[in-house]
Amino acid sequence: MQTLNTQTVKGADARVSALDGAALREFGLFLRAERELRDVALTEISSVTKVPMHLLEALEAGDAQRLPARVFVRGFVRAYGQHLGIPDTEQRFLAACEPRVTPAITPATEELPSASNGDDLDGRRRVGVTLAVIILLIIATLTLSLLWRGSAAADVRARGNVSSGHSLAAAPRHLKDTLS
Repeated sequence: MQTLNTQTVKGADARVSALDGAALREFGLFLRAERELRDVALTEISSVTKVPMHLLEALEAGDAQRLPARVFVRGFVRAYGQHLGIPDTEQRFLAACEPRVTPAITPATEELPSASNGDDLDGRRRVGVTLAVIILLIIATLTLSLLWRGSAAADVRARGNVSSGHSLAAAPRHLKDTLS
């Protein structure tokens, strides 16, 4: 069982503010430098990407408090990079910020059973083999039953109805219909 470390996260695990401020500022400076290198105005990026101007300013400034949830910032970064033609902008953002985030889930002290255990595979094989044997037994039983019925009716017809002292009244119903 895994437990949530609430002291570390406190609801901010999906927020950009959970990131290291220095890493976010460094990434923002990278974006600003790339934009200025290409001589593109921030208003142009805002109009093309439909990201509000105040959020782009916060992103370039590395101001995590003014930014929304991380999933939105990833989209902003992707759109920003695509418009400027910067390859792998989203991956750079994640590489710059993710390693500094404290994990929200801590491993439990007890060990969980491993799915790579050979016992699990052997157990599934045993169930499969058992099921196949049961199905084969049912098929064999039905086949022998049909063969026996056909040979019993042929025996009665060959003997001329009651040659061995048996009466037709004591014969099974399906044989009476066949003999009549």
